[in-house]
Amino acid sequence: MSTSSLSARRKRPSRSVSLASAVASATVLALAPAGAATGLVPASSGSTNEIAGRLTPERPLTRHEVTASDGTLVATLRADNVSSSRIALSLRDDTGALITRDVGTGPLQVSADVPGGDYRLRVRAMDPVDPRGISYTLRTNGEPASNAPTNPPGGPPTNPPTVPPEDPTPEEPTPEEPAPGGSTDNAICGTWVLYQVESVSQLRTLRTKIEDALALPGVVGFSVRFPWDAADMTGTQTTTPLLDEAADIAADSGKALSIRFMAGAHTPQRVFDAGAASYLVNGNPAPLPWSNASGDHQVFLDAYRDYLAKLAAWSKAHDVRLLHLSWYGLDWAELNHGAEVRAAPGYSQSTWLTGHEQLIDVGAQFASKNLTVELPLSGYGPLSGGQSAALADHIAERMGARVDQFAIQANGWDETQEWGSPSAAVENDFDKIWNGPVPTRGLQMIQPDGYDWAKVYDRLATADALYAEVYLPSFWQTPGPSAAYDNNTTARIAQLENEIAAFAKRC
Repeated sequence: MSTSSLSARRKRPSRSVSLASAVASATVLALAPAGAATGLVPASSGSTNEIAGRLTPERPLTRHEVTASDGTLVATLRADNVSSSRIALSLRDDTGALITRDVGTGPLQVSADVPGGDYRLRVRAMDPVDPRGISYTLRTNGEPASNAPTNPPGGPPTNPPTVPPEDPTPEEPTPEEPAPGGSTDNAICGTWVLYQVESVSQLRTLRTKIEDALALPGVVGFSVRFPWDAADMTGTQTTTPLLDEAADIAADSGKALSIRFMAGAHTPQRVFDAGAASYLVNGNPAPLPWSNASGDHQVFLDAYRDYLAKLAAWSKAHDVRLLHLSWYGLDWAELNHGAEVRAAPGYSQSTWLTGHEQLIDVGAQFASKNLTVELPLSGYGPLSGGQSAALADHIAERMGARVDQFAIQANGWDETQEWGSPSAAVENDFDKIWNGPVPTRGLQMIQPDGYDWAKVYDRLATADALYAEVYLPSFWQTPGPSAAYDNNTTARIAQLENEIAAFAKRC
């Protein structure tokens, strides 16, 4: 369902460290856990500065700050008790944007030519931390600009470092048939904070708000929704800046991440240039679930499968347990059975349904006990003729004993309904799906607003929902962005927090 375009410029407090003289060496400031002391490690020109840190099961991420003058900044990490556990060492600018990263069991090193200023070093465990913890030593040093490549004033580094993915060589998953049964129920159960973005800058703008929401008891993680063409991957690409930023936000908060791409009008132009069947809406192409004179439907299926393979590989590398898929759609990822698609040459309800069953077949190839995939059964109708129920039945038939690894979702959730139907009769027809053969269910709020959250969360029992998605603005925005969505209050926000905590107790 739609969400308003909301933004609020993030104000970052100044964290600069003043030095008596402009030394070439880096100065490290440890950002210790809340309540602990932070210490500044003195630096002197030409020296190596060192600080000790520790990762634990309860705190698998630590942050340090560096103030450097123009030149090359180098940070080296050596860890004890690592064995086969991987650690990520990342260097970031003062906004948190990634400059370079190294991943492995150590020693790890990051290096970049930087203009003078404040930088951040983050040390994060990529695997579960042994109860003994992981102790490490972080050393930083710098070379003056006179001994390093010169950057243009105010410009980027002369030789920008290559940023590898957190798993340097994520393996593209091969479709397989995992052992029957078993799913990620415990990993995805609870309330997810949902936000739709089209760029990294949008994520950074509201990063503080996202982190505040993720810190609430009972919130399981961050669900990021994005256009396919805003995070496309082709050829040897294995990640995108948008996905990396979302993963970093979730990891920094110690919470899970789920991802959803939107096809429809957001399908990359390259797919249509390759000959995919399409129809036009406001002059823009959207994919068709069948072939006609406009092109070949198989072209879209192949591109969809290839992209999904990359997303599944990325999910595996970043411990994502819930991968939301997209239908052909139009504006959103939901079903689209609207007038425009029904007017396209070659349409029949049977043809439309078959095309959607083919997307289920693709998604089923990547579902496993470690990765639940999901498709929503709500959308732009008419859908009251049993189309959604038929798709749920196809999921059950295709998955067999693994049916719990393929979730279904209703995206019209509020105080009185789950499907966003135009009438009570249509809503009741949709509700019959909850009595069907697909056991893993989720609900997504219809709008980012304030509600009587007790009534809203009571609806979860109707669907026997395992998880819920609530839009980010519901956690903080008062007043609302418009008169139509100006129902939020601090009391309702507090009620939402209570309902989230109560719902989490069932997980």
